[in-house]
Parts: sequence; structure tokens; C-alpha cells
Amino acid sequence: MLLDFLVFAVSLLVLAKSADIAVRQVIRIARHYSISDFTAGFILIAVATSVPELLVGIFSSMSNAGGISVGNVLGANIVDLLLVMGLLVFFYKVSVVDKKLVENSQVMLFLTFIPLVFLLSGSVERSEGLVLLLLFLLYCFFAFKQKISVGIKARDGLKISKPFLILGFSLLLLFISSRFLVDSTISIATFLQVPQSLIAVVIVSLGTTVPELATALSAARLKRFEIAFGDLVGSVIVNSTLVLGVAAVIRPLVFNQQVIFTAVFFLVIAELLIVGLATLQKRLDRKIGLTLLSFYFLFLLAEIGFVNF
Repeated sequence: MLLDFLVFAVSLLVLAKSADIAVRQVIRIARHYSISDFTAGFILIAVATSVPELLVGIFSSMSNAGGISVGNVLGANIVDLLLVMGLLVFFYKVSVVDKKLVENSQVMLFLTFIPLVFLLSGSVERSEGLVLLLLFLLYCFFAFKQKISVGIKARDGLKISKPFLILGFSLLLLFISSRFLVDSTISIATFLQVPQSLIAVVIVSLGTTVPELATALSAARLKRFEIAFGDLVGSVIVNSTLVLGVAAVIRPLVFNQQVIFTAVFFLVIAELLIVGLATLQKRLDRKIGLTLLSFYFLFLLAEIGFVNF
């Protein structure tokens, strides 16, 4: 069992690091080819940062461990909206002046409502997975019409072969580490006699959201808060529709309802907070960041309390 814990820790570290490298190479490639602002911002960044969740979802579904896929999606979304957004606002005062970002946060609330309803039934069937994939396509259509600006410019001097090679190698590491992460999670959950979804929602989700954290903080340092805000909102939508939909289509997802109910409750609170703040506040200060972080720690206490109960 000690070996399983070691494999879990190493896999999580490799997954986080390789995902961060992959996202950086995607941005470099986008700059080289002068890909449109929106495509670079949403398709390349938001989707790229969700690759770890997607791979974990695929492997867990193939291993008949739906709880890992669902727990990771919910946990990752909570981490994005409460922990990452909280840290971003706490260390950098964020201005929300772009009406398109407000609209996207409202669309996030609408698009994630349907998958949350599916989850409350205790399973996600293949037909529901197809509905989620359709929602993802509809959002892509909606977002393409907006052409959100992220300010990525071409760089003629970049040697493009190197980023492609590094991207390919990092994706290979992502693939391998995701496989080992899922297998070790199943073994640990069985040994500890706790739901797989609990480990996924508390621990695995932290590792898979490292790319979002790295991207958000990097954007904040460059005073490009629109990129950070848009990436986090976009990642939540991608996780709730594309990731969950693909996993459910591969195999219907069954999971522990009590763990999921707690996560759903806090995710709804997180989304309402973000939408409300984006709509009503033009500037998100340190107090708001501390509020978001406090809700994340309350979420952890609630989930850990489930184990003790």
C-alpha cells in the first residue's frame, strides 16, 4: 500500500508539472501562428488547462470508477472558483470592466446548472453525456461570436519546432501520469474504505487545477486580468460539459451521492458568488479574495467531516 501512496504522489506531481509545460507551449504556438485572440484565449488556454481533468475522466470511466471522474470535475471547479480566484483577488486587485466577462460568468451559471441536475440523480447516463457535449458545442458557438480579446501577439523569431516537440512530450507525460493516478486512487480508496469520489474531489482536483493556477497568476503579473478571469470561467464550463460528457459517453457514471451533494452545494455557492461579484463589483479587492478562500476551506472541512461521520 505504501507503493500506491508513492505512485499517487509522484503521478500527481508529474501531472501538474507536465500540464503547466503543455499550456506554456500552447501559448507559444498561438503567438507564432497569430491565432485569433478568442481561439487562443478559450480554445487553446481554457481547454488546454482542462486536459488533466479530461484524461483523468477518460481513464476513470474506462476503469469503471465514475466517482473519480465526477469528484475531480466538481473539485476542480471549486478549486478554480474559490481557491485560484481567491488567491488571484487576494494578491492582485482585479478589475472587472469588460461586459463580455460578466456575460460569460452568467453563461457559466446557466450551462453548469444542467450537469448539476444530472449529478443529483446519482448517475450520469450516456444520453445525458451527449447532452453535455451538445452544451459544450453551443458554448463554443456563443464564444466564437464574441471574439474575446486576450492580447496574444505573433512572435516572428520563435522557432516553432521546439514548442511542438516539448508539447508532444508533455502530453505523453500527462497521458501516462493520468493512468497511474487513477489506478493508485482506486487502490488507496479501497484500502482506506472511503469513496473514490472523496479522494478525487479533495486531493486529485488540486493536482489537475495547477495549470489554471499557473496561467491565472502569470496573467495577473502581466496585468491581464481578463485572461485569468476568462480562463477560470472557461475551464469550469469545459469541465462541466466536455470532460463530464466524454466520461459519461464512454461509460455511465455512478458515484457516492453524499460526497457529491456536498460538492454540488459548494459549487453552486461558488458560482453564485462569482456571478454576483462580476455583475455588481467593478473591482475585486483583498476582502473578497479572503471570502472566496474562506468558503474553500469550509468546503474542505465539510468533506473531511464526511469521513469522520
